[in-house]
Amino acid sequence: MIQQPVFGEIPSDLAAHSCDISVSSQNITADRLAQMNLIPYTQSKQGFPVVVGKGNPDSIDTLADLCGQKVSAATGTTSVDVVNGTGQYAGSGVNDGCQVAGQHQVDLHTYDTELDAVQALLDGTVVAYLGNVNYVSQYSDLIEASLATLPSAVQGIGVALDHPNLTAAVESALGTMITDGTYVQVLGQYLSPDAVNNISIAN
Repeated sequence: MIQQPVFGEIPSDLAAHSCDISVSSQNITADRLAQMNLIPYTQSKQGFPVVVGKGNPDSIDTLADLCGQKVSAATGTTSVDVVNGTGQYAGSGVNDGCQVAGQHQVDLHTYDTELDAVQALLDGTVVAYLGNVNYVSQYSDLIEASLATLPSAVQGIGVALDHPNLTAAVESALGTMITDGTYVQVLGQYLSPDAVNNISIAN
């Protein structure tokens, strides 16, 4: 059964065994590794682009262009850390750069789900959304990917810390899919042909 919990509650949901496995674009961070096992399954060559309104009316071409702007992200995501300079981005967040440049900080609006965060862009509450760029294809007449990109990160499949056998099974299944070519076929259904250059189990 597939569930769609609040993103920030995924670690507690796994710990409570409300779900067995989480595949939700979770960047692997030290904080998350303390709460769950994360099996690496993808790393983008560069970070995901910032999503903006069609035609990029506010000229968001770099992360610095977010200074003083209303921006949305899902609660508990590393996008929030990127803006606020917290977690692994301590001291190097967008707001740190805004302060150095003497500009207003990002007016960050956080939402329980990615869908709510992108909806804020669709209805004009914010000028940019930091999150799942796949929404661009879903709403291609309303939003687009900008030139501004978030930092690259390795993402992992989440499993509860007290489920080592399930963790090993997921690692084995992913390894098999990579070896026999199934994984590349699946990626090919959602990515452009030249988007995947190298597949391996990251450590």
